[in-house]
Amino acid sequence: MCKNLKAQNEQLVKDLRTARISVVSYKTGLEYVEARLLVFKKNESVYKEDIKLLKREIYLRDLDITELKRKLELATKEKDEVQLAVQKFENSSKNLSKLLDRQIMDKCKTGLGYNVVPPPYTGNFMPPKSDLVYPSLDDFVDVNEYVSELIVEKPIVETNEPKTTRKENEALIIKECVSDSDE
Repeated sequence: MCKNLKAQNEQLVKDLRTARISVVSYKTGLEYVEARLLVFKKNESVYKEDIKLLKREIYLRDLDITELKRKLELATKEKDEVQLAVQKFENSSKNLSKLLDRQIMDKCKTGLGYNVVPPPYTGNFMPPKSDLVYPSLDDFVDVNEYVSELIVEKPIVETNEPKTTRKENEALIIKECVSDSDE
């Protein structure tokens, strides 16, 4: 029995060593898994922040897209209005051209021989007499009376030449010329 116990004891020591190795490997594996779990948790918080930022960017882009769609609709509506106005203008221009063409054709059909141009005016503003008399100033005023009123007596003008007199030492003295009314 002692052999049996000894063999059993040796077996238990082997199992204990194997169990200790397994515990050490399990502990190492557990530490590795815990470290990876910690990395995943950190990544999870980073990913959550990234997801929030991406959602915000998507929301802002959606707002931009809706604003651009609204502007596109307004621009399309404005373009359609302008096209409609241009079409109306072209139609009215064509209708006006047709109306003018019809009026021209109607005038040609009347048999006048002229297309829109009236006949030239000849002699319409001249009097029928060939001896034209134009009134003059002589017909309205007596020329002699008029001329006599215009003649005015000529005024007498004195010269402004300086008068000189000589004194004892024969030096020239210049006197200012004084008119008769000043003396």
